[in-house]
Amino acid sequence: MSYAIFCGQHTPHLKKSIVRQPTAHRRYWLACARRAGPDLCMYPVDLSDGMLRFLCLAAALLNPASPPLIAIDEPELGLHPGLLPVVAEMIKAASERTQVLVTTHSPDLLNCFNIADVAVMARSVDDARIAWHRPASQKTLVEMLENVTGETLGDLHRSGELEAGA
Repeated sequence: MSYAIFCGQHTPHLKKSIVRQPTAHRRYWLACARRAGPDLCMYPVDLSDGMLRFLCLAAALLNPASPPLIAIDEPELGLHPGLLPVVAEMIKAASERTQVLVTTHSPDLLNCFNIADVAVMARSVDDARIAWHRPASQKTLVEMLENVTGETLGDLHRSGELEAGA
């Protein structure tokens, strides 16, 4: 999925975004986003930190020439919580083309994924080694998600249950 199509579907308040590469006369990237409504061109200096972060995530995750690995540390930082499902969809779309490794402490972002999509890294209390595990391989966690009303991945993370199996 292209950046233009994705952003058109998920950010309908933006009519158009234009990115121009540096030239001999301009040594910086120029990004311009046009909002629906009054015709106003916004340049990077006009955008919030969260919107700039979102656009950078979109550029990395929606790049059709993806690198072999995309690693993103806490993509939720600086973003409005309402954008987290959009970021999760971009992560899922990128994972169809390349390997994606995302770290997060956000229960809200975790709630956008299935338990089968999650691996947990935790430090051992005894010897300070780091271990990985897949919560989906733990029958009790899967049953909790299936049988307990209102139980989400985010809730399991908040309670410490998600990390308990590492």
